[in-house]
Amino acid sequence: AQAVTAMAEAEHDGTFPSGATHVGLRITEAGVQRTLALLQKWEERLPPVFKAVRSDAESRQIFEDIMGGANMKRLHQSGEARGKHQNQVESLNANVLVALQETALDNVAVVELGAGKALLGAVISRRTGLPLLAIDRRKPGKHSFDARTSDAHRVEANVDSVDVAELMDDMGKGRAVLVAKHLCAGASDVAAKHAVALATSGRLRLLALAPCCHHKLHYEEWTADEELRTDFGDPELFAILRDLNWLASCVGTAGGRQAGGSARWVARRVLGDESAIKMGRLARRVIEEGRIRALQAAGLEVVVLEYASRVTTPDNILILAAPKECGGLPPVVGHSPPPVAGVLLQLDPDSPADTGQRVLEYVLCCCRRFPTVTGAELVLPPGRGGYEVLLTGLECLSILHAVRDDPVLGRSVVRMLPFEGPGGQGEVFGQMREQIEAAHRSGSISAVRIAAHPRQLQDDILDLFPEADFPTLFQPAQFTHTLSVCSWTADAHEKPWCGFSALGREVWDLPDWRSHWTGKSCPDRLDTVLGPLGLRPVEYVMKHHEWAQGVKLVVVVAAQTVDEGAWARLAAWMPTPCELRIAVVTKGSITWQTGPVPDGAEVGLVLVSSAHPVEDICELVRPVLPGVALSAEARVVCRVLAAKRRGGALKKWARETVELFRRAAPDGRPVEIEIENMVADVQAAERTVVMRFDGVQ
Repeated sequence: AQAVTAMAEAEHDGTFPSGATHVGLRITEAGVQRTLALLQKWEERLPPVFKAVRSDAESRQIFEDIMGGANMKRLHQSGEARGKHQNQVESLNANVLVALQETALDNVAVVELGAGKALLGAVISRRTGLPLLAIDRRKPGKHSFDARTSDAHRVEANVDSVDVAELMDDMGKGRAVLVAKHLCAGASDVAAKHAVALATSGRLRLLALAPCCHHKLHYEEWTADEELRTDFGDPELFAILRDLNWLASCVGTAGGRQAGGSARWVARRVLGDESAIKMGRLARRVIEEGRIRALQAAGLEVVVLEYASRVTTPDNILILAAPKECGGLPPVVGHSPPPVAGVLLQLDPDSPADTGQRVLEYVLCCCRRFPTVTGAELVLPPGRGGYEVLLTGLECLSILHAVRDDPVLGRSVVRMLPFEGPGGQGEVFGQMREQIEAAHRSGSISAVRIAAHPRQLQDDILDLFPEADFPTLFQPAQFTHTLSVCSWTADAHEKPWCGFSALGREVWDLPDWRSHWTGKSCPDRLDTVLGPLGLRPVEYVMKHHEWAQGVKLVVVVAAQTVDEGAWARLAAWMPTPCELRIAVVTKGSITWQTGPVPDGAEVGLVLVSSAHPVEDICELVRPVLPGVALSAEARVVCRVLAAKRRGGALKKWARETVELFRRAAPDGRPVEIEIENMVADVQAAERTVVMRFDGVQ
């Protein structure tokens, strides 16, 4: 109400209140044009931005250890949590390591500003062996990550109300590695001021600052010199500068937010979507320039990096700054080599919109299962909507061997396209022509089958090898090698990468692999085995959990009679021979379709049919559990329909379900519940729930 009143007064007298949130209501097309002219003037004066999307195997392992530690319930989401944050944390940590290389780290501590749960600081602290100081105004949750770091300290305070030097004195440390990931709006300027103060007193070792929320920045908070303030000091121009930042984040990006507010609509109408993104990025660079100049004035060497792709986060700028007396920043900071090899996972264009995110999170969560995969990210195929998943490593064949037999990926991915030595399309096609022609002339490659993505590349490949010169090279049926060619980009406004491989059919037969996972006779397709039970997540549980290998007795709980013979197929599918008992529950009464559980036998796994919403799962299992003896490591696995339930409501249901099963658990053992949204859960409204009774509180 105060803001509206202030803007009404400003409308009357022609002035703007300082820091008014919606000053953009007065924005005009003429103002947008003036701002664009200023941005174009500044474009030539801004420092270069280097690509530095890095990976680090040890950081990935530390991340996994922290996320999967004791007392941490796993929530594999269909949202953006792990797929976004793990790649960002890993790349930030890797860039910090590069900046600190070959320097002594005695008497140094990691200080994370706006730490939240201190995930970034905890990973850097463990990776470098330095103590951690986490500063955040909020109280840490029970699962804060600094609590999992041996030498960590936390201060509950606003970042603008602390003296970092005094806190360092309390820790007995002399220099700080100051880090901040997505410190919102003016808080990033506060971080820059802390770095300047520490540098002035000779106590800064490194600053790694990844700002965000530029559209929320107030003019009086901006760390800008006189030249920048002269150009953008007009309230209307600064409002446009902020709102262009918003448009760059929400127009044409993954999960783009609605561009609201009249200021944003005026700018968008004048510019159009393509130009809005370009000018929004430039506006972001101008805001960062104020912070960079303040750091340089304090005698710091500054490098600007893109530490993540824009598909991962539109706020992908990293400012690295180091004192020149400490040697500054090593030259390799601004040079990140492209991936050596990889496999592009092509997804079904008709699959749900979040399938790419879920496949990415699955690969990241199961990193121990895919040890040869050193990087995973979402990418865009040129000229098409939707996302694909790019896996990178040292050798495409080792990556392919790691992922091609995975049952979850096999059912979720349309094609796997291995490649080596990516580059520009012209360069890669030249190498392809040379290698394939030499191999074909020598007889080592008789015939190839093309697997290209996007498919338009196939025409370019055929033009590269004219039929008159290569009459027997392309034979889709009688081929000896699979020629995989793929193109992708991490930014729709940049030139795409391209890569290829030519693997023998005995090594990689794409049609045979695809038919294995789509053919109705495939013995590994659990939905073929189970028929109407709909228990495909059991495939994940039984294939990838060590405890499942020793299960001897399984109870299936269903609301209707199971198709005759399905239970025998399920028993035969299990990794170890086991007995199967099917309990059909109707209105609270139990009918044992295959005979009851023998007296004295311990049940290792209870599978619950998923054809009912979450509330009905409890009603199905309630009559069964008291009558069976669960083994020491028993699990209850069910797939539930969670439509109309958001994350908070689902967690509430999980707590209530835990209480229900705790009362039915053997010997009063405590219950732990895991809620997983697997790639196998085809609809986003479904969840796989795993409950365990092994005494872990």
